[in-house]
Amino acid sequence: MMMFDISRAAQSRYDRLRREWPYDPTIDWGQVEALFFVLSVAEQDHCSRLASRYVLYCRRSGRRLKGLAKWIETRGWAGFLDVERRAVQQAGSRQVPVWVIEGTRAWDAWQGYRQARGQRMPSPDTIRAERGRGWWFPSLFPPDAAEQSYQQVRDAS
Repeated sequence: MMMFDISRAAQSRYDRLRREWPYDPTIDWGQVEALFFVLSVAEQDHCSRLASRYVLYCRRSGRRLKGLAKWIETRGWAGFLDVERRAVQQAGSRQVPVWVIEGTRAWDAWQGYRQARGQRMPSPDTIRAERGRGWWFPSLFPPDAAEQSYQQVRDAS
């Protein structure tokens, strides 16, 4: 029963690859199938999922499309997978600024952090949508004080 499920999933990935790749009467589908089914499950997924990106890239850039068998043999999706991984890492590392209100523990922590580094504190601003005067910082507390300040806030409540 388990072999049937794995085989059906692999066949589904292969079918997706066939749908995504442009029609070419010279493709040896027997060779393509043999190459595809010896790939690991992860490689089959990458191959079938990223084929459409490769095809679109070639069309937009005017590059000649590799033969499908050659694309599978050379793991042509690897570059697209690297781009995808970098994009995920960049999205995950982006910080959302936090409005810190003047006179709070967080404000005082940022003030001490910036003074210790010889940086001036930005002048507080008033933004109608926010409550009170303050400034946008990369996090509620500065890196050095974050753990200590969160502990103090938790202890105070």
